[in-house]
Amino acid sequence: MDAASEMKKAIAERKKLTDEKLQLMRTARQASEQYR
Repeated sequence: MDAASEMKKAIAERKKLTDEKLQLMRTARQASEQYR
């Protein structure tokens, strides 16, 4: 595997993690608004 595809893979992984984190934060915010 060359460096470019390694980097692409790492960026894709990081983006996926970020998307999941945003999804969790959004869900948590909605939940806390329901309990207010």
